[in-house]
Amino acid sequence: MRRRVRSAVLLAVSVLSVSISGSALVGCGPIEYIATVPLDAAGALAEAKHVGGDKWAPYEVTAAQEYIHKSRELAGYARFQSSVEFGRKAADNARKAKQIALNRPSQSKT
Repeated sequence: MRRRVRSAVLLAVSVLSVSISGSALVGCGPIEYIATVPLDAAGALAEAKHVGGDKWAPYEVTAAQEYIHKSRELAGYARFQSSVEFGRKAADNARKAKQIALNRPSQSKT
């Protein structure tokens, strides 16, 4: 009898622990979105604009802006996986724009 009770208790504890760990994974999408879009992509875009990326790399800056816009739109519909992918594309384009702006030839008047 005690062995059955102990087995039932162990089964209940294991089922409870699995369900708790499974529900903890549900929050990963929004957390990854916040780390990618507002922090990484928007920050990289601001840096690119600060060094003149909008003048020297207009395609990359415009692409980054549009990818951020689409990412935020998808997050509004709770499609976080797609949103994070667009956020990564935005950050990549913003970093590319920054590099183009930093590597532009100097236009010194002599």
